[in-house]
Amino acid sequence: MTKKNSILIVDDNPSNLMELSYMLEDEYDILTAMSGTSALEKAETFEPDLILLDMIMADKNGFEVLGELKSSEKSKSIPVIFMTGPSEESKERAGLAIGAVDFIRKPFDEAIVKLRVRQQIEIINLKRDLENAVNEAADELRQKLINSFIMNNQDKFNEIMEALNAGAVKLAHRLTHTLKSNAEQLGKTFLHKAAEEVEFFLKDGENRTSPEQLIVLERELNVVIEELTPLVTAREIIDPVKASDGLAEAGTGKKNTVLIVDDDTSNLLALTYMLSEYKVFAVKDGAAALEKVAESIPDLILLDIILPDMSGFEILAELKKSNKTKSVPVIFLTGLSGDDNKREGLAMGAADYIHKPFSETTVKFKVREQIKRINHSI
Repeated sequence: MTKKNSILIVDDNPSNLMELSYMLEDEYDILTAMSGTSALEKAETFEPDLILLDMIMADKNGFEVLGELKSSEKSKSIPVIFMTGPSEESKERAGLAIGAVDFIRKPFDEAIVKLRVRQQIEIINLKRDLENAVNEAADELRQKLINSFIMNNQDKFNEIMEALNAGAVKLAHRLTHTLKSNAEQLGKTFLHKAAEEVEFFLKDGENRTSPEQLIVLERELNVVIEELTPLVTAREIIDPVKASDGLAEAGTGKKNTVLIVDDDTSNLLALTYMLSEYKVFAVKDGAAALEKVAESIPDLILLDIILPDMSGFEILAELKKSNKTKSVPVIFLTGLSGDDNKREGLAMGAADYIHKPFSETTVKFKVREQIKRINHSI
């Protein structure tokens, strides 16, 4: 059986309480209060979906009650409809100004009462459904990131050590950079800090790490793997490169196209999720990026600076050489600190930068700004 929405009716006149309860009880769960003090207590205890609040009561007037409701974390979001007399327009304006969502005049017209209550309840339920959908999507994304982390990082420390033992310091630096980014996405502070420190001492192709730093990195990675492994839901993880191609082919209607280039599966998953309003393609290296662009020129490219085969700067230079691709805007993705890389990229023709870990608001805003410019220029 579907749970009814709840309404708290506040009026110090018993006749009004009875009348409104009778009008609304078939559709909603009704709570009543005959004073402002009682209303505040019930709002805190039961957290109703909607409050009908009389403006004039013996202990506290409606303005005072609304002010106290808005000052409480539990009740500040509960919508309030004021109940007023037939000629109280100034009070209605004042009530709306301090946060009431609507008003109902006395004597009550049942049709109007039901309509205005239903309007607010529909808004409440739509907001709740949206919040639930957003939370479910966020949970799904986090689960994908956990799965991806375990799949890609179980042997990461061994890969880093093998690269160092072979003298491939740049490869070790890239692997550590990826691990750092993955740790930050999942909020694993100690692993992120350990990876960041090792990354710093591997930059410029020179290994200046200490055994202690590597021991700490291995220990923190093992701690996270031990924590997350029981949370993995499937060993077979969707490849975002293949998934993005499938989504693009299945899409209906004209959408702007975005090519994401990043060798980190977690980053591809996160960005694909954030940019679902566009037709998204994803590749993991520079050669694949140039091949994809040759097949179909995207409207926008999000390009990681550090890739296994080519740097983002090299890929951008290749794009700028061709008349077909030189005008495609490129936003660099980077987890590197400092302004030197940013200045170099902008000087070469990059349109913007997005820093890791990704902020969904920032990603959407910066992509939308570039897409607007593209669409206005067509």
